[in-house]
Amino acid sequence: MTIAWLAAMAVALACAPAAVAAPGKLTLLGCQSSAAEAALNGCATLEGAGGLNAMAVSADGLSAYATRRGRLTGFARDPNSGALTFRDCVSSTVASPCDHVPLLGGDLSELVVTRDGRDLYVAGSGHTLNGFRLDAGGALTHSWCEYSAYGAEGDLPDCAVGDFDETLQLAASEDGLSVFMADRICTDNTGDCAFGVIAYLRNVETGRLLAAGRTRWTMNGGGPFAIDRGGQTLYQLDRRSDRISVHNSVKPTWGMRPIQCLSPDRTRPCDRIRAIAKASELAVAPGGRHVLAVIRAGGEPSFVLMRRGAGGRLRLGRVIRPLRRSPIDAIGSLRFSEDGRSLYALARANKTMLLVRFRVRRKSGTVAFAECISPARLRKCSVEPRLDGLRSFFLGGGLVYASTGSDESGSGTLMRFRP
Repeated sequence: MTIAWLAAMAVALACAPAAVAAPGKLTLLGCQSSAAEAALNGCATLEGAGGLNAMAVSADGLSAYATRRGRLTGFARDPNSGALTFRDCVSSTVASPCDHVPLLGGDLSELVVTRDGRDLYVAGSGHTLNGFRLDAGGALTHSWCEYSAYGAEGDLPDCAVGDFDETLQLAASEDGLSVFMADRICTDNTGDCAFGVIAYLRNVETGRLLAAGRTRWTMNGGGPFAIDRGGQTLYQLDRRSDRISVHNSVKPTWGMRPIQCLSPDRTRPCDRIRAIAKASELAVAPGGRHVLAVIRAGGEPSFVLMRRGAGGRLRLGRVIRPLRRSPIDAIGSLRFSEDGRSLYALARANKTMLLVRFRVRRKSGTVAFAECISPARLRKCSVEPRLDGLRSFFLGGGLVYASTGSDESGSGTLMRFRP
């Protein structure tokens, strides 16, 4: 999830019963809202439904977890309908009905749940990393925390000093053995910043994370990273230099070994791929055979398709322009479906946020526009007026969840769609 991208493009999504969709289209199954919103839009009321920054569904489909500013909420989930029921929550401030965990931090933007359903990790305020143990029913128990090494003077006595300065992004390997976190460190006198990704080894018995390695620092242009499902290969984007660095995890320590860099110009020792200039985001297809980078081609959002070779090294496949003559002027927050047949993204058109789905040919990796859902009339899009205010979307349990509203107040709506 690229939270910086979302923050730069705020707007959102709501709910309403939808007409039956055509085969292959997203079908609205239902919606749940904060009390204030439910009174207006007819959705079922759900504590903690609105303004979500991050959300994850457990591998068994029976639990879901979501964050907004200063709060982490746990839900029981109906595996058939995808509907959620409030179960528990923790908050960095004293706020009923949540347990008070002051070390949680404020801006909770990153969330990871391990596939075995035993651990949850959340990053807050850019300066804290918290671990929660999950019981057999999915309930939350705060286990440990670490905070920024920047200016660390013991001001959080119940929290250990971490190996990071500022948390930006979290991701976990499918087997749950490794967790990756983007880190940024800036100097006070010049304002220059360096970016890197830390690889953690997870202790399955305790849930604690041990820093095992780090990618090389990039200066002032750190962008998002993406990993393959096994956590074997990590792709890191540097927006300032337009470079993509490729790293392999070295078992058993999970240290990071650089194996390739890509650049749009002739910069040694990088391989040249001109098309990646001004790339803004990366996504790795399930199976790891292809990597997509978001670029602009012909003045419109497009993709660079790169094919993965031996050891994770990349080579240019082709530039794909699935949004020709479309009013959509920006896309981000790319997420592949579990089966790799669809790619979802947030999009912007005429200052309005909408949800877009692309069809993916799994063998070739090429993508084509499939559908979009917009709160206002837009060419080629289905109209759902109460999608107004879309801020984020998530995949889990075979469904697509979309959130509207304010992450500060928690007002808003959570909608769920079946592909």
